[in-house]
Parts: sequence; C-alpha cells; structure tokens
Amino acid sequence: MLTSKVAQMLAARQPDECNPDDLIFPAPQGEEINDRGFRRRAWKTVLKKVEIEYRKPYATRHTAISHALSNGANPLAVAEQTGHDPQILFKHYASVIQKTAVMIEF
Repeated sequence: MLTSKVAQMLAARQPDECNPDDLIFPAPQGEEINDRGFRRRAWKTVLKKVEIEYRKPYATRHTAISHALSNGANPLAVAEQTGHDPQILFKHYASVIQKTAVMIEF
C-alpha cells in the first residue's frame, strides 16, 4: 500500500492518456514484477557488482529506517512513510533514534 504522499506524487506524474489499471513498473515483457524475477534479474546482479554479500531485499527497509532515525529524522514521519504504527516503530527502533535534549538543562 502506498502512503498518500507517494500516491499524490505518482498521480502528478501520470501521463494524460493512460489506463489507470496499467502497471507503473512492469517487468521486461510487460507483466507484473514478481519477487523471484526481481531477485534473479536485478537484486543479485547489483549486489554482486558492488561486492555486497547477499541479503534479502526486505533488509533494505530496516536499514533505511535505522539510518533515517539515527540521522535525526522525525520518528512519526518515518512511521507514516513506512506504514508502521508509531508504537511499533518506537519498540523496534528506539535504540537508533537520534537523542536530542527536549528539556532545558539547569
């Protein structure tokens, strides 16, 4: 499911003459991209080329969230963008959230 922000961005880039049921990112022969084909054609090839040990594509989601939070991104915005419930995000990523003072120190 897309966030409303991503859906709006894609809608703004939609060509005037298109079928709303068309795929946004089709496979080479025009059908849907499936996990197996993506991993075989793209994912493994790219990882090998950049000399990174194989990892599941889903791991990039965790990495992106961790990096965003450790670099000071707003946790509530990250939760919204990634489809997390804020409580679940805090439960799993609290250790990487950028710590900033919120109280005045005396």
